[in-house]
Amino acid sequence: MQWDLNGIAEARAIESGGTELLSPNHMLYRPIGFVIYEVARLSGYRGRSVEILQYVTAILASLGVGLFFMAANQLTGNLVAATVSTVFLVASWSYWTFSTDAYYITPAAAAVAGALAILLWRPKLSVLSSVIAGLVGALAVLFWQANVFLVPSLLVGILWTQRTSTLQSRLMLASVFLVSLGATVGVSYGLGATLAHGHFAFGELVRWASSHSSQGQVPLWGKWSIDRIPAAASSAVAAFVPVWEGVGLRSLMKGVLDWGKVLPQLSLVALVLLCVWSAIKLVRRRARSGDIVWLGLSYLAYVPFIVWWDPCEPKWFVVPSVFLVVLLAEIWSRDTKPKQYIVLGMCIAVRRYNQKLWIGEGE
Repeated sequence: MQWDLNGIAEARAIESGGTELLSPNHMLYRPIGFVIYEVARLSGYRGRSVEILQYVTAILASLGVGLFFMAANQLTGNLVAATVSTVFLVASWSYWTFSTDAYYITPAAAAVAGALAILLWRPKLSVLSSVIAGLVGALAVLFWQANVFLVPSLLVGILWTQRTSTLQSRLMLASVFLVSLGATVGVSYGLGATLAHGHFAFGELVRWASSHSSQGQVPLWGKWSIDRIPAAASSAVAAFVPVWEGVGLRSLMKGVLDWGKVLPQLSLVALVLLCVWSAIKLVRRRARSGDIVWLGLSYLAYVPFIVWWDPCEPKWFVVPSVFLVVLLAEIWSRDTKPKQYIVLGMCIAVRRYNQKLWIGEGE
């Protein structure tokens, strides 16, 4: 078994303990892993923490799948579309790969799906539901700090999904959500900085919360450049099909067929067909345009950060892909015939099966 190097770093921090357990960029993952690892050791476990983290990630990612299905089903009111879109998300390369690795990104995606599911659970959002959505949204931020971009998305979502209520009622629900999330995140960071790092002054707390755990300037991260945009676009596609492995398109365009690249090419073709068909349905306005705009903007809200932070890694698109696939579920739920669902399912199956043979499992 091979793990992502960042997963190894998470495991080492857990085994080291102390101040290493709290990283401002992903506050929650290490403490959860540490508690479970210590319980396992007291129960006789003698292995490494990375294997415990792998199970933690897999369980939370699986929970995220269920929460995503709930959100998609509630939004679309179409059981088939919700099921197909859930399979599409699970079969994506990045979600599948990082759900079986020691990594915090799929647990963060699970929390995002949970907040979205609570927001869409009932036509009328209650004050209690707003509080719970804020708490789950806070978990998303604490799992991955970049989920601060979730906050404006869900605020807009409250205003949009509750449009049958008065403006005063919607603003009140949005305020309750914001206070619940902000207080939880603020207290968590305050305790983390004060108890573990001795930062008592507000300025020191802000500097710690906004710094990277490596405490150094990494050349790749935190840089604006126009040439990073194509890399981010490639990573967005690779989040579903790992095109960065090389699919032999240049040779194919020259009339040379590389049999070793046939499977990845079929996977990419299946993805293209899914996108084209979805775009045609969207152009024909068979989906509710308001939901499409809201979910599309929610996806795009993360993109500038990813371009700035690290455009070369598909894993960062795991979280925004939750919004993108819910958006696709909304498109697919409108006037789709049973035969079309069969073709849709076949495209997803071909894409998943081919990339399984292509990159292998359990590496």
